[in-house]
Amino acid sequence: MPLQLNTSSTTRLYGMPLQPTRIVSFDFSARGEHGSAGHHHHHPPQLPPRALWFTSPLFTLPVGSWDGVVCLRRGSSPDPHGIGFRDQQYVLWNPVAMACATVRAPQQRLAGYIVGGYAHPGTGRFHLLHASCRETHGSIRISPTLLRILRVGDDAWRELPFPKIVMNTCNVVRLHDSLHWLAQPSSGSETYWMESALPLQVLVFDTTREKFWLMETPAELAERPLREAQLGVLSKKLCIFTVEPSSSTMEVWVLDGYGSGGATPRRRCTSWRLEERIGLITWDGYDLSRVITTVHLQVDVGENEEEILVTHVHGRIDAYSAGRKAWRHAGNLRTSFLAVEFLVMHRESLVRGQVSFGKATRDLLKYVDYYGQRLYCL
Repeated sequence: MPLQLNTSSTTRLYGMPLQPTRIVSFDFSARGEHGSAGHHHHHPPQLPPRALWFTSPLFTLPVGSWDGVVCLRRGSSPDPHGIGFRDQQYVLWNPVAMACATVRAPQQRLAGYIVGGYAHPGTGRFHLLHASCRETHGSIRISPTLLRILRVGDDAWRELPFPKIVMNTCNVVRLHDSLHWLAQPSSGSETYWMESALPLQVLVFDTTREKFWLMETPAELAERPLREAQLGVLSKKLCIFTVEPSSSTMEVWVLDGYGSGGATPRRRCTSWRLEERIGLITWDGYDLSRVITTVHLQVDVGENEEEILVTHVHGRIDAYSAGRKAWRHAGNLRTSFLAVEFLVMHRESLVRGQVSFGKATRDLLKYVDYYGQRLYCL
């Protein structure tokens, strides 16, 4: 099965967090069926839906998808506050190449989160980044006290030095062999999210050198709250999406001159520019400014254009065409009484060759055809 079939397709994940999850399925046609009239992407035939069936009764939830690999967190013991669960293991799955691995979560006393993953540009070996912290504002914005990295297939997590910051955990962007998060300096106070005067910055992790550094954002955004901005990539350029205060307009700032040859540690970047202002009132009168700061924006790169996807909590999907400068209703996630659905972007890895899990690789048993879905046992 050619990997390019799913370079820009979306992946739908089903889980049942109210009871131990046994099946997590991936539907490659989740978005292609929602095209509006008169606007269609030309895609090759879609791969059939497939799923992992877990034989152990652990709670299972998605973390993210990076370099063609979907990451799931699994656990059973509730956290000290009685909400959610502590991670026991992570399952990594490339649903196109059918490669799979499981790794143990690091030992920790505090709350911990996977904040990103990537395939090493030189070796193709997959890596995970994990942050331990005192939870201060849910799992979205955290102030890490310990940051560790795992070369999947190795026996132990390694600690990494990092700046004292507050970071956005659910919005990580890979560009030019580096990972990027929006961040703010940490004041050491647990009420940091109320301190909008802290400057907004970009935390950069060089995956080849395994070093962190900070990049400044536009002066106009220096005091914008962390919760009101998101990172993305448009036309292969790093960009920041943020809603103008007291308005229904979203600003798109792009960073010029930041390439593979210029991605060296530097604390000051003066080449940010305002690329576009996007009205957030859709064709049917829906004001997206009410939800844009509470959902994760995704950029879908189709054959002919790029679209900014907004997936609402209740399942509605809106898409903005960067080329046509217009919004369209892309559809809705189909809901089920027995399942909770998540939408994540699934793209082919930018690393040449096969992404490797080393000795952590798990064999998948022969699948069972379950109502047209390939069900694999793990």
